[in-house]
Amino acid sequence: MRLQSYQSFFLLPVLAYCVFSLQASYSCHDHERSALLQFKDSFALNCDVSLYASALPPVIFWAGDPRSHDGDCCLWQGVSCDNDTGRVIGLDLSSSCLYGTFPSNSSLFKLTHLQHLNLRDNHFNGSQIPSEIGQFRELVSLDLSDSAFTGQIPLAISNLHRLSLLDLSSLRGPKLIASSDFKIPV
Repeated sequence: MRLQSYQSFFLLPVLAYCVFSLQASYSCHDHERSALLQFKDSFALNCDVSLYASALPPVIFWAGDPRSHDGDCCLWQGVSCDNDTGRVIGLDLSSSCLYGTFPSNSSLFKLTHLQHLNLRDNHFNGSQIPSEIGQFRELVSLDLSDSAFTGQIPLAISNLHRLSLLDLSSLRGPKLIASSDFKIPV
C-alpha cells in the first residue's frame, strides 16, 4: 500500500503537466477565431450546390463563444493549428456547402500563417479568385477546384514559392483563364 501511494505522489504531477501542455499547445488565437467565424458568416450554407457533400458541413459546428472550450478554433473540424504557436495553418472546408460571392476583402486573408487551404466543392457564385490569395506566403497546398470561380487566375499565385499542390480544375461553369504572364510556382 505504501509503495502504491508513493507512485501516485509522483505520477499525479506528471499527468497534470501533460494535460496542461496539451491544452496550452492547442489554444487558438482570438483574432484567428474571429476571422474564421466572419468567413463562415459571409456565406450562406446551401448543400444543394455542392457536388460531393454527403454530411452536414463542418462549419455548422463551429462555436462563437470564446469562453467555452468550443471557442478554441484549433478543435473545430476542418481547422488545423500549429502545436507550438496555436496559429491556424490549415483549413479544409471542402464540400462545406458555402454559397455566395467571395469578397476580395475576406476575413480569410487574416489567417497569415496558412500552409494548406482547401475550398474544393463550394459555390462562390462566379467570383474571381482574389489576388489577395498571394498574401499566403507559407502556402504549400491550394485547392479551389469545383468552387465556381470564374475569370482570370490572379498572377499573385505565381508568387507563392512554397506551393507544391495547386488545383484550380472545374467540372461546372466557365473555366478559369490563365494569362500569358502566369507562371506556375516551382
